[in-house]
Amino acid sequence: IYLSDKGHHFVISYTLKKSNDELKALALDNDTWDKVKYESNSNIISYASKRISHKVTAKVKMSDEEIEEEKLKRADIKSRGRLPKYKEVEVPAVIHITYDERRAKKDYHDRMVSILKLQEKLKYPSRIDSEMRRGQNQWLKKSGSNFELDDEKIAEAEKWDGIYAIITDRQELTTEEVASIYGGQRTIEESFRILKSDLEARPSFVWTQDHIIGHFTLCFLSLSIIRYMQYLLSKGSDNAITEERILTAVNTTTAVVLSSKGTKILVPNNVSQDFIDIAAQLGMKKLEKAMTFVRFRTLTGLHLEANYNFLREFF
Repeated sequence: IYLSDKGHHFVISYTLKKSNDELKALALDNDTWDKVKYESNSNIISYASKRISHKVTAKVKMSDEEIEEEKLKRADIKSRGRLPKYKEVEVPAVIHITYDERRAKKDYHDRMVSILKLQEKLKYPSRIDSEMRRGQNQWLKKSGSNFELDDEKIAEAEKWDGIYAIITDRQELTTEEVASIYGGQRTIEESFRILKSDLEARPSFVWTQDHIIGHFTLCFLSLSIIRYMQYLLSKGSDNAITEERILTAVNTTTAVVLSSKGTKILVPNNVSQDFIDIAAQLGMKKLEKAMTFVRFRTLTGLHLEANYNFLREFF
């Protein structure tokens, strides 16, 4: 359902293979690229992009006046049934098509891996028959009672190696801007994965409403800290740090407590470079090889002695 009347827009992937023949021909025409980049010292295209104007059919909510008008029409022809709430409209859009040589090589490699696996499966036709009924083995076709590779499908797929399409109603955006917006989807999906796996948001083992709200608030707060730490550590650098590295650095860094002449000494252990970078961003001073609790609190601002005494008493 299209929500442009409420200020919403769409930037979504578009399946060119299922489009009409005219659009397919435009997409595959190498003479219609708007931008083309070539590999150095060769005429091989490394990247290309083009824009194609298009229209999509969408549903929008009918106004009260339109619903009333529809009601009067039905009354005139004595038509029964539920009144519609939505109507179909044509929305002007732009399809941004890109070609990337690296993606083309990956598409080719992935398809060849699948074909090699299928060639092994061809040795056991009975297994293939059941998989075909479930929609698998897209590169195979049935010939009589036997199966064989579908060369036509494979050849058709090769035409689309490296080609990707995104459609949007934001006609003022460039292809690069559209690709950047669409790339944000991966960040959102990754955030959900971090919440569910690394931060163990689900399943939740609390039952009351306050506890559930508190649990997910802490999970979201932790995710926000991780994302902000990624931003700080990656600022001005081409190498982004992953959430796994941040969590590993924080969770594996420990301190061994030793006693020397009645004085407790902290000795840091498993201090990685990632931990050092994180500590620097937090304004913590560099840890020393051996510290008293007081010195540790001075350097880090963390009151570790209170936790240590509590754990000693508890256990």
